[in-house]
Amino acid sequence: MKRKLGILGSIGIIGAILWFLFLFFKESDLQVNLALKKDNNTYLFSILGSKATEAMIDNNQTPTILKTTSVIELDNELYVGLSGLENLVSLISGHYKIYKKEKKLYNGYITKDDESNFFTQKIMTEENGKIGDFDYKNVIQLKNGDSFFDIKWISIPNMVAEENCRITSIWVDSGIPGEKSTILRDIVVVKIKDIISFYGNNVKLENDKEDEILYLIEN
Repeated sequence: MKRKLGILGSIGIIGAILWFLFLFFKESDLQVNLALKKDNNTYLFSILGSKATEAMIDNNQTPTILKTTSVIELDNELYVGLSGLENLVSLISGHYKIYKKEKKLYNGYITKDDESNFFTQKIMTEENGKIGDFDYKNVIQLKNGDSFFDIKWISIPNMVAEENCRITSIWVDSGIPGEKSTILRDIVVVKIKDIISFYGNNVKLENDKEDEILYLIEN
């Protein structure tokens, strides 16, 4: 009987630890909207791109605003996941277009400049020293004039951060049909301050957790 109680107690402790980790990582992984504050105006980010956003505004329609950018706080620093990375970089680097549309709580919309060439990505295969085995190296390159900021990591067989990024773990939906369960998954994240430093501007960050909006403030 004591052995059974001990097993049950251990299961209870393990369950409590897993629940704590679930809450911790769920709170750390925050899907947010993006917005720009500039010249005392606020512009919400539209994921549709410049042409589609402009067409919707001309037709007096509201552009699509979705929480597609993963912002994670690690060691008191804000990191961005690969989801929404290009959109965030477009705001930091100044490769965006603004569309005025006065609303009650904001002044219009902002989109990535579809014609700008500031963000490229590719996958390379490299031999890893074993016959027939290869590492799959992912490279995202940010451009600022003649300067480049490389983000590199290996995804297969294991995730390994190589340059200007780190690997962290978050709880995500398992994706199994008919089941409400979560699994711990490794993801690649990049420190937002490093991107701001690369472009050498004075953008400041304001992470509004209540409204789930990451504001970029241009000075």
